[in-house]
Amino acid sequence: MRKLIIAYFILIFCSCTSSHKKSKREILEEKASYYYKKEIYPEAIDYFSELIRIDSTKGEYFIKRGYCNNKSSYLIRALSDYQKAIDLKYDVSGAYLNIAIIAMQLEKDSIALIYFDKSLHADSTKYQKIQYLVKMCKLNIEMRKSDAWKDFEEYKKRTKQN
Repeated sequence: MRKLIIAYFILIFCSCTSSHKKSKREILEEKASYYYKKEIYPEAIDYFSELIRIDSTKGEYFIKRGYCNNKSSYLIRALSDYQKAIDLKYDVSGAYLNIAIIAMQLEKDSIALIYFDKSLHADSTKYQKIQYLVKMCKLNIEMRKSDAWKDFEEYKKRTKQN
């Protein structure tokens, strides 16, 4: 009986220690998270891309890679990642909000307004933040219509030619 109890404890001990070994996915997630938090975006993009190759159904990977792409000025890639997160129904409001912000960066303010509205419909708790961004967006639209904006655009064209 005593041998049986000892064998049982050895079996439990061995099964516990072997389950602590991390999977490839867990290691990649740790590395991606590390670089993401440290704002080292090129490395984070690589690790999130590898994670997506392993599991393309996890929307969190697309949201975070989209953010890294945006911060690295890969705006089209970021838009694609945010759209994939929306398709996977992961943080839909955040994805719409990020698409709107990119649209503003690209001076596509009317498109940005559409995506701000979609973000608000997906999650009304972000109302104040979105309303602030909507006001900025509308100011941008008005500014672009003004003569001062046209003069500024002319100035930019002239300075590029010189």
